Amino acid sequence: MTPALVAAATSAAGAVSPELHFLRRIGWGVRAGDLERLAQVGWEAYLGAQLEYETLPDPAVDTFLAKNQVLLRDVQTLRRAADDDYGKLMERAL
Repeated sequence: MTPALVAAATSAAGAVSPELHFLRRIGWGVRAGDLERLAQVGWEAYLGAQLEYETLPDPAVDTFLAKNQVLLRDVQTLRRAADDDYGKLMERAL
């Protein structure tokens, strides 16, 4: 968040606006555009979007998962694959 936006959201007495306080409390800090987005969609919709994190775009994670598909498998599938691989390894060893 730019110093100008913080100054605009802070009174001369140093009191922080309710919007800025809200944004600081519900997230990991205020980013550029957050105050505008809050004004655009409203408090409830903004908070709802924060709580529905799975719908937020995350291209870095998407790229990582595309390269590591094994991480998308369920535990039972992974256990079966590990058991199969271990069994084949033991057959070769014996």
